[in-house]
Amino acid sequence: MHVHQTLHLHNVRSRIARRPPGVTPPEIAMNAHLTDSDREALWLAHELREEMRQALERRGVTSAPGVSPFVDSTGCPSVIVRMDADAVRALALILGEHRAAPAMPAPPAAPVGPPAPIPPAAQRRHDGSHVFPTREPVGYPQP
Repeated sequence: MHVHQTLHLHNVRSRIARRPPGVTPPEIAMNAHLTDSDREALWLAHELREEMRQALERRGVTSAPGVSPFVDSTGCPSVIVRMDADAVRALALILGEHRAAPAMPAPPAAPVGPPAPIPPAAQRRHDGSHVFPTREPVGYPQP
């Protein structure tokens, strides 16, 4: 092979024994033991990437930001963000607009009705303990 010749992987002969015809390669199963922090970092990276992608697309930026999940040395789920200069400028504009936008007005308060009647003061004994009312049988009116 000439040194400056392009290398195509389909031209490279494998030293692995060939499979008989009709035999499909085995599926590769990956047994990943993810901690809760790993799973949270993956979720955070996915959510942030999608939110940033949508916000940047509205600005006409087509380059997708790279968001990589990782867990730092203290076990805290984190992400690393990689963007090109156009994406950084657009994101800085978006964040600046949100900071400059007036705060949303508070929703109108529910109408206030008359206050609830104050129950009569409970009877108390001389030592300050409550005197409970006598119990009447249910269904029997008082004479």
